[in-house]
Amino acid sequence: MEFLRLACREEIYKTYFHLFKPLGSKQVSVFEAYKHFASKDVYATENIPYFPRSSVDGFAVKASNTVGATPSSPVLLRFVGEVSMAERPKLTISTGETCRIWTGGWIPDGADSVVMLEDANIVGEFVEIYSPCATGENVLQIGDDVRQGGLVISKGKEIRAQEIGMLNALGIQEIEVARKPRVLIIPTGNELVEPWQVPENGKIREINSFIVTFLIKNYCEVAERHPVVRDDQKVLFEVIKSVFAAYDLLLLSGGSSKGAGDFAVRAIEEFEDSEVLFHGVRVSPGKPTFFAKIKEKPIIGLPGHPGSCFVSNYLFVLPLVKYLQGALEFVPSPSGFIKAGTDIPSKAGREEWVRVIKVNSNITPLFSESAILSSLVNASGLIRIPENKEGIHKGEEVEFYEL
Repeated sequence: MEFLRLACREEIYKTYFHLFKPLGSKQVSVFEAYKHFASKDVYATENIPYFPRSSVDGFAVKASNTVGATPSSPVLLRFVGEVSMAERPKLTISTGETCRIWTGGWIPDGADSVVMLEDANIVGEFVEIYSPCATGENVLQIGDDVRQGGLVISKGKEIRAQEIGMLNALGIQEIEVARKPRVLIIPTGNELVEPWQVPENGKIREINSFIVTFLIKNYCEVAERHPVVRDDQKVLFEVIKSVFAAYDLLLLSGGSSKGAGDFAVRAIEEFEDSEVLFHGVRVSPGKPTFFAKIKEKPIIGLPGHPGSCFVSNYLFVLPLVKYLQGALEFVPSPSGFIKAGTDIPSKAGREEWVRVIKVNSNITPLFSESAILSSLVNASGLIRIPENKEGIHKGEEVEFYEL
């Protein structure tokens, strides 16, 4: 069987992904929201800060009282006390007065700015001011950080540690998030044994399902693996049938390339209301990846070689897992651009993802076959060579995707 209906990467995102709807939402504690995606916009319930506070250690002043201050000709202001932390000031700053204040302290009435500690010095009952300041300098006004009613988390945004901090700062203890998918990966192959078994007679340990599981598990409700299934169309059909209802996404590892392995595609086509939309992608490594559905459920067939399986998971499985949660950003994006330390050959007509080592400001390719596992372990990241380019020249800047 030839690779039919090959697609480019962008076509998979636009055509295949859009066949599936987000999985719904649920209310969770902010402490359980990490690595979820917000299912609706979140707005600030109050101002941050809710009082005017100092952003430095120093002296609260009226800015007009500091005009002309220099180290050689300081302005003298009467010292009237100190603002205690976590307390609303009882004192008021009048013309010609100042008080000590610490970072985060409440700006007392009458003051409109803060002179930094290193620009002043207490001398008896007075404070010498050595530098003028402008109105509002070193002061966070009410709502300067977050304005009540303002958008703080957009629908589809990933909830990271930063967002959890923001929610707690606002006193928000629950948030509505997208439900994470339940994912099962089914490894297939007569040549495979379980990792805890000793391989003999040309057999090898199965590893792809573990690589995939740990790459996606933070974004899944469950990411589980099935025991190895032998290359048998009927057996695979029965396995898929038995687990179909329990998962939102099924992944098959191995059995996706042309030849004897086509039993996986044929097993899927046995199901009513099934369709293999794309059997292959113009991506290297990863060309044998196929994209199918049974009813309204996605099924992706991953190549058997570890390198191909890894790249296909990075480019398609993890993005789909995020897409099913309504993620705003689900397509892999480069962490930056970096110069090639040597010429990197490539064949036009396919998008190539090359494993590389990053050394200072350059990258060096790890040329290897898709079956070579050590290149994945040693790689700092991937670079993308567009399908219309025949290689990268030494010194040319390329997209770098850190792993």
